[in-house]
Amino acid sequence: MNSIGLSGEFDTNNKHIIQQAKFVNCFNDLGLSWVLTNETTRRRLVAGEVQESLLDQILMNNDGLVSGHKMLSPLGKSDHSSFVVHLGVSNSNVVKSEITKKHLWGKISHEDLLEYSVTNVDWKFSSDDLDVEGMLEELDSKFQNICNIVPTDPYYDNNVPLKLPWSSSALKRKQKLKNEAWRQFDCNPSSESYSHAMNSQQLYETENFRLKLNYEKKLAYHVKDNSKAFYSYLRNKRLLKSGVPNLEREDGSLTNNAEEAAEELSKAFSSVFTHEPAGPLPDIFQYSESGNNNSTNGDSVVFELTDITISPDEIASELSKLNIYKSMGPDKVHPKLLNA
Repeated sequence: MNSIGLSGEFDTNNKHIIQQAKFVNCFNDLGLSWVLTNETTRRRLVAGEVQESLLDQILMNNDGLVSGHKMLSPLGKSDHSSFVVHLGVSNSNVVKSEITKKHLWGKISHEDLLEYSVTNVDWKFSSDDLDVEGMLEELDSKFQNICNIVPTDPYYDNNVPLKLPWSSSALKRKQKLKNEAWRQFDCNPSSESYSHAMNSQQLYETENFRLKLNYEKKLAYHVKDNSKAFYSYLRNKRLLKSGVPNLEREDGSLTNNAEEAAEELSKAFSSVFTHEPAGPLPDIFQYSESGNNNSTNGDSVVFELTDITISPDEIASELSKLNIYKSMGPDKVHPKLLNA
């Protein structure tokens, strides 16, 4: 039998609901029992007096599913207490979100990157006999060394930050004062402690609204330069998020999941690129008047690649055109680092 859990507001003090026997019997028919019994989930000030009631409730059909619960302070402007429920389930059935560190390239300037790259990184190769692969490995290690000075923030594995993007030290202090005020009210409910808690709540919400408004104004102001951050913020505000639909294969069948759809998209993207052999550039290049490269027909014209001249100024000019707000490519080198 599957375990069932319900959480919500159940106004059992309402006489109109109590009179409807079907409403109460439906819980009994499912074998649901109350988890919260002696707690107070709502406190409000009415005519100068604190009014307490039990409105929010957790219903379970398996007594062993809930191993405990903890009452917390209200969220936002609500006068309902929040609570944490500890479920007695096996760890093997729980999908845990891994916490990773994400580099915040927007919080470091070009000047800091350039100064660190010049003063702390030796750009000479360890040997003049290195092949292309060896040079790439040494360059990658040097780039990773520079990445260590970029500030980081903890993120979940689904790219969700652990804190608000507009969070600040002042907002954290007001949040701690708000939580402490509500804990004092829970321990000693009175009109004075309630007023103090509501005042702390208002100060926190005012500061949070101000910082959020400034953050959104900043995103809108830089939408032409950094459209990625703007649309990423909008996507997080969407309540309904749709994934990639089922795609049709060459044989007419449809993909069944996101992994199969990704494979089909990869095949479609790779089909439009020219597959070139790995290794150095060829010394001989043949061009056919019929349009076939590397042709062995008699009408082909042979060109020999003797020398390619690329100046440092040309490389610097191309790197300066990189969009620093784009994501890094397969080389794991951020464009802001190359642009510096």
